[in-house]
Amino acid sequence: MLVRNGRVAVGAALGTAVFLAACGSSSDHDDDGSGARGGTGAGGQGAAGQGALAGKAGTAGTAGLAGGDGSSGIASGGSATAGTAGSATAGGGGQSGRGGAAGTSGSGATSGKDGTGGDEGGAGGASACSELQQRTFSPRARSVGFSGTMEAYDALYDVDCDVEADCATPCLASGGSAEMCAAGECVMSISNYCLPAPVWLNLGALDTPGSEPSADGAELVLVADTFTDTLLLDDFGFDIPDDAEVLGFTVTVRHAGGGMDEAVDDSIRLLKAGNAGTTNRASSVAWNAPDFANVDYGNSRDKWGETWTPADVNDEGFGVALSAKFGQTAGNGRAYVDIVYVEVSYRTCP
Repeated sequence: MLVRNGRVAVGAALGTAVFLAACGSSSDHDDDGSGARGGTGAGGQGAAGQGALAGKAGTAGTAGLAGGDGSSGIASGGSATAGTAGSATAGGGGQSGRGGAAGTSGSGATSGKDGTGGDEGGAGGASACSELQQRTFSPRARSVGFSGTMEAYDALYDVDCDVEADCATPCLASGGSAEMCAAGECVMSISNYCLPAPVWLNLGALDTPGSEPSADGAELVLVADTFTDTLLLDDFGFDIPDDAEVLGFTVTVRHAGGGMDEAVDDSIRLLKAGNAGTTNRASSVAWNAPDFANVDYGNSRDKWGETWTPADVNDEGFGVALSAKFGQTAGNGRAYVDIVYVEVSYRTCP
């Protein structure tokens, strides 16, 4: 198996012009010019009720000397809409009333008071918040079980042994974890040799999408064993604003099995400050084979059982930990991972 060192990156009043209907009044005058007191002009009265129409104008009196004041017309009707103003003609020239009670006539009827305008419209609502996403892949991938080089791992096959302990010591010295090294075997043959536990190899392939699993993917040999190596992908390089609210994560893994039912999820978790969370989003569906297929885990509202701040997501220790297991009971198989993306959904408000 080939190892290529590399990295992975998975990144919206009307002012009801309540014009009161007004009835303008006018004054009557004797037409003999003797200065008799003018009669009282009859001011029309606006019809009552909501939305009343305009009052009828008073009948004009004949001009005379020293005409007395005419009595004012009565305005009625609550909140009448746009009543037409009453008007007075002759008899000293009364001015027309405006949407309200007419003034007294005589030397000039005083205009009525304007109706009160409607209330102003309500204040506009606050600016809406924005939901955004960032999606990327990781520039860094590594095996949990083995931190050494490809050459160091391959050299473990050449170690002579009589018992498993003969394989564990050089394994630890080469960068194997205690659990990984303990899972190694000493194979008895014409020339005994060590068989180290399988770990993720060809990690350099994880930095670019590909089409051929055996050449373009990180590879793990699958066997029916208690030890299963975990692939870590972190340092995604997110830049979530400090004042944002983190909503959820969607992890997309492009993977394949070497054959039908060979590879199945063992575990897929998020890393926070380098530590794997407790929520496992593994599926029981076997990996597609033999071609790569994209599979999503989580969604835009899935926080994977954790509380997150922007600093947690931007940290280089944020990432994904995944492992696969053998879907059969005998022999061995292959699991391939091409690339891993993470999409972070978050909200910002002004």
